[in-house]
Amino acid sequence: SNSKLKKQIITPLYNNDKLVLPQLCIFSLEIIKKDKKISIDKTKRLIRFNNDKITLSENLYIPNGFVLQGQPGLKVNLINGASIISNSPLWFDGSPQTPIIINSEDYSGGGIYISSKNKKSRFSYVKFHKLTYPDKSLSGLTASITVYNTSVDFNHCFFSKNRSEDFLNIFRSNFIIRNSNFSDIFSDAFDSDFSKGDVINTNFKNIGNDALDFSGSLAKLKDIIISGVGDKGLSAGEKSTINVNNLLVQKSEIGIT
Repeated sequence: SNSKLKKQIITPLYNNDKLVLPQLCIFSLEIIKKDKKISIDKTKRLIRFNNDKITLSENLYIPNGFVLQGQPGLKVNLINGASIISNSPLWFDGSPQTPIIINSEDYSGGGIYISSKNKKSRFSYVKFHKLTYPDKSLSGLTASITVYNTSVDFNHCFFSKNRSEDFLNIFRSNFIIRNSNFSDIFSDAFDSDFSKGDVINTNFKNIGNDALDFSGSLAKLKDIIISGVGDKGLSAGEKSTINVNNLLVQKSEIGIT
C-alpha cells in the first residue's frame, strides 16, 4: 500500500533540545525513478543527476540505502521553495577548476537536510550560495544546511549570502570543516548542537550574528580567522568543550563568550 512508501522525518528544534514532527514525506524510489533529471544505479546504490545544470522546482527526497552523487561542474539551482532532503549521504566532489555550485539564483529555493546513520556525507570544492531553508512551517528547520545524526566532511567549501537563522547547523553529528570560507552570512554562520568535530583553516567574514556557536559540543579549532561579526566571534555554552589553537577575531561586537 502507499503507506509503506511514507516515512516520518524527525528533525531537531535545537534551541531546547526537543524534537518536532513535521510533514509526512514520501521517500519512494519509484517516485524519483520518474524524474528525468535523475538516474539510479541499483547495483552501486548511486543516484546521480543526468545533466551538469539542474533546476529543482520541488523537493527532492532521497531514500535510505543510496548515495546522492554530484560530479565536478554540477550546478543545482533551487527555486519555488525546493530543497534536497536526504536519508542517504551526499557525495559532492568538485575540483578547483570545476567546483560544484548549489544555489538559489533568486533566493526562492530552500536548503539541504541530511540524515544518514550508516555513511558519511562529503563535500569538496562546493559553493553554497543564496540558500534559504526547507519549508519551516512543515519541517521545523531554520538552517540553510542541516546535518542530523550522521557524519559530514566539508573541504574547500564556500558558504555565502544566505537568508536563514543559521547557514550550517550540525546536530548530534560528527563533522570536519577545513580549508573553507563563510562570507556575507545573514545571521549565524556555523551552529553546532550536541556534536563533535574539528574546524581547521577556515575563515569567517561579514557575519550578521555569531560566526561559531557551540551548544553541548566537543570541538577543536585551529587556524581560524574571524572578521566583521555582528555579535560573537566564538560562542560556547551548555557544557561545550572547545580546544582552540591560533584564533584571530577582529572587527566583532564580542570576541569570545
